[in-house]
Amino acid sequence: MAGVTVAYLHRCVMAGSGFVTETLRQPRAGSVAEVLLRDKDLLEPIFMAGMVLAVADDHYLDLRSRFTPVTVPAGAPEPVLRNFAPYTVVRAAFEADARACWLLDPEVTPVARLGRAMTLRAQSLRDTLRLGLLKPVDREPAVYYAERIGRVAAIAERHGLEVKRNPEQEIVWVGEAPPNLTEIVNTLLPETNQDTNGEPLGWHTYSSLSARAHGILWAVLREAKMAEVVSEHAVIGEVVIDVIELMRLLSISLRLHSEAVRRIAVLDGREDEWEKRRGETAEVRLLRLRQSESKT
Repeated sequence: MAGVTVAYLHRCVMAGSGFVTETLRQPRAGSVAEVLLRDKDLLEPIFMAGMVLAVADDHYLDLRSRFTPVTVPAGAPEPVLRNFAPYTVVRAAFEADARACWLLDPEVTPVARLGRAMTLRAQSLRDTLRLGLLKPVDREPAVYYAERIGRVAAIAERHGLEVKRNPEQEIVWVGEAPPNLTEIVNTLLPETNQDTNGEPLGWHTYSSLSARAHGILWAVLREAKMAEVVSEHAVIGEVVIDVIELMRLLSISLRLHSEAVRRIAVLDGREDEWEKRRGETAEVRLLRLRQSESKT
């Protein structure tokens, strides 16, 4: 299972990265993407989604490297798959893919997508100001922030988008209040079944990944086995990662990655081409292999 899933990860991420780059550099003539990428404002959501997808790519490829055999120099420690960190890596990619999907939603208007991009830009500017990262050489950070956020307000005004400010008059959203990440993933992965205990697949997956990242007790102890009795009141447990569970969660995360690229493909009029380039998903191949084994 791990081999099939990691191979699909590589194919999906590399094909997706190439597809996004092609669209940004040379969109298909007559496509929606071509029209949007000619507009200095309306191109924002696509370019921003491309940046967010690059973050997802980086995390996926880091995970891939953990399953790639390497030659270890003499005296260096052998690489090992950690018990909890891989879930955190998948979680970061899952979050980035969800945000990219939200930015690229083909069911809303180009102006609505622009509002979403401006919301993220306003949040980014506010964060960098508070973190002390806005340090222009020739003026004060607050002045520079005012100039940058003023551009966001001007774009909103040009397109008739509502601007919401907080008591400090900072822009907190443009167009409409953004959903939180759980709401986004539940919209993208709404299906429920016995495996999710009747909860949406989006929430169930995000919670399963987050529990490992945050050290929630059930996640820490889930695969623990008693290794040593310390006293009549305590034992030492040994934890070994459940690779099958990791691959299951990775496969679900890759659904969002493929969906984000598909949404770019829709805007570029190349949806069928993306599915062919991506190829068969790990989930489909594993199902086919299990069906073949059951017949023999």
